[in-house]
Amino acid sequence: MKSFLKFSQAIILLLSLISCNTADYNNLTEASKQIAAYCGTQNVLVSNSTGFFTNDETNAYTITVNNVNIPFDYTIRRVASHCAQLLYNNLSNEQRKDKDVIRVTINLKGRSETSDFKMAKLKDAETYIKRGHVMLGYIKKGDYKSLHDSLDPKYFTEDGYNNFQRLILEKNKNVFAKIDTIVDDGFSFDMINGKPFAQVYSHTPIDTMTIRYRFLFDLRKSSFAALEIK
Repeated sequence: MKSFLKFSQAIILLLSLISCNTADYNNLTEASKQIAAYCGTQNVLVSNSTGFFTNDETNAYTITVNNVNIPFDYTIRRVASHCAQLLYNNLSNEQRKDKDVIRVTINLKGRSETSDFKMAKLKDAETYIKRGHVMLGYIKKGDYKSLHDSLDPKYFTEDGYNNFQRLILEKNKNVFAKIDTIVDDGFSFDMINGKPFAQVYSHTPIDTMTIRYRFLFDLRKSSFAALEIK
């Protein structure tokens, strides 16, 4: 009887929490729609709790995505990072303080992978993602001087940059001028040759093409280190 009462109390608590938070967490529904659109599936669950009837005490929002269908060869971790960022973007400042982590589980056929993303890291990623958008704005406008001035000179030679500008940017300037939609594709924080970097990814659909970008930032001084276009 005692165990039944405890279970009943837990059910009441769960219902109470859902009732109290429905109005406050409508943005989770919006995030779920955005994640579904990005991942090419309707099988998405976004929750403001890790689980009431488990021993998991992680203070996290959770995202579960099944049957991911994206047209690129992205790693599961990279897809998960963008799912976490989409939810983070939809949260209010108060909601971001309410949890420590966004936990993302991606389920594929015969495979499941769970990744945790701390709120502080998502905030940092947001900064670098926005900087990537600024760089794409320079490319769209043909403002190669601003792009050049944004780069950390430690990571390129003048000849190397001039060749990049001539062979990639100027050669395709009419294409880049059509950049209208920027689709973010996740991020990662990595050690490269013993140094900490942030990598952010995006792509732009232009006419019948898809152009993909990778931005590299040196975390030691938050400088723009490299750009890859393919």
